Amino acid sequence: MKLVASKTDLDFQNEIHQGLALNASLELAKSFLQRQMHDTIFKILSSEINISKKLQWTSDLILRLEVEQSELDEFFIGLQKKNKNEIEFKIKILNENSKKSDSIKLKLNIEKTELIS
Repeated sequence: MKLVASKTDLDFQNEIHQGLALNASLELAKSFLQRQMHDTIFKILSSEINISKKLQWTSDLILRLEVEQSELDEFFIGLQKKNKNEIEFKIKILNENSKKSDSIKLKLNIEKTELIS
């Protein structure tokens, strides 16, 4: 996912606002889960967020979601058994001007919702 550094999205230091990057990261994680669970309706009960920012976000950013396949498998197995489970994503934030990256860690508590028919 690409965050474009437009003037309306910059803070007082002329950097992309951290809240925008956080919201985009959360949307990236939700859309990833929706693609994986296309037949399932779920909701996020709670979230725990950790932002590690050391770079300047003055140009476009690329957000890249990372999760281990084993963690994903455990999450889906637990969700099938208990209808609730927790998963952790790491979102790497890549800046055009640096080879280094920042990150956002999202720990999401997910509940599967059953439809009433």
